[in-house]
Amino acid sequence: MRLKKGPPDLILFITALTLLGIGLIMVFSSSAVTASVRYGDAYYFFKRQIIWSVIGICALLITMKINYHKLKGLALPAMIIALICLVLVITPLGIAAKGSSRWLGIGDVRLFAPSELAKLATVMFLARTMEVNIDKMKDFAKGVLPYLGILAVICGLIMLQPDLG
Repeated sequence: MRLKKGPPDLILFITALTLLGIGLIMVFSSSAVTASVRYGDAYYFFKRQIIWSVIGICALLITMKINYHKLKGLALPAMIIALICLVLVITPLGIAAKGSSRWLGIGDVRLFAPSELAKLATVMFLARTMEVNIDKMKDFAKGVLPYLGILAVICGLIMLQPDLG
């Protein structure tokens, strides 16, 4: 089945940009004094947030072009990798930062936080498996409960990392 590609949802895009703008204002208004005292520039955090916002918008525009149906095959491998990484963080392989071991890396170089991968992998995995098992979703015990179990395992592994900030 070939899907007809329509235009992007303009209302959703404008809403997201509006929320982004409000967020930028909030970052500036809540951090200007701290930034001025610490870094001598009241706009320090605001400028950093703008840079990351531009990167995020670029990522959004790139992601819009991806055919998400082709990502279905990555759901299970991504979930397995995320679970392995979450387990590795609570072993001595996890890198401690500010009293919390939430990172994986090489030596003292932090590469990534597995909880971020787990967020994406969980969404992909649950969407894929729910799509395949849509007929079971009407029965709580067979349809919903297994997914709650999966979420409990992931949340449990994340909760084992101290300081959830």
